[in-house]
Amino acid sequence: MLNRQFALQADLILDIHPPTATPAGSDLTLQASVANNGPSPAPAVTLTAALPPGARFVSASPGCTLAAGTLTCQFGDLASAATASVLIVVNPDQPGTLDFAASVACATADPAPANNQASVPCQVTVAPEPVPALSPWGVAAGVASLCALLGRGRRGGASGRGA
Repeated sequence: MLNRQFALQADLILDIHPPTATPAGSDLTLQASVANNGPSPAPAVTLTAALPPGARFVSASPGCTLAAGTLTCQFGDLASAATASVLIVVNPDQPGTLDFAASVACATADPAPANNQASVPCQVTVAPEPVPALSPWGVAAGVASLCALLGRGRRGGASGRGA
């Protein structure tokens, strides 16, 4: 009897889509996509990624868990020619380049394991300076000044028409 376990192969391919440049202190969202190039189904597909230094974990798609700085996402079984994706949200604390790397694996042999890993640089820019807010007193003073100017303009215009 032939043992089919050795004949099954699933070529998984991982692709990570980085966001555009993100300011430090803002949420940065990455999309990781897994494709099964076959020829067989890929059972128990799992993505694993270490949280990059300088990034705080915010959230991820259902099926993902974070433990000891490592994110693990369970895709379940992936049919041949099927794809699946997860969104991963982190918050970088400083400007620079945040390198995000991940890998995928399944319970079936992979004929091309080199494409089971991906890494992308994410640009983190300097956060913009906050615009100072006016206090309620500053708003009231501005409104009073505007009213005074408008009131003078009407009086000056009325007296300027000739008396």
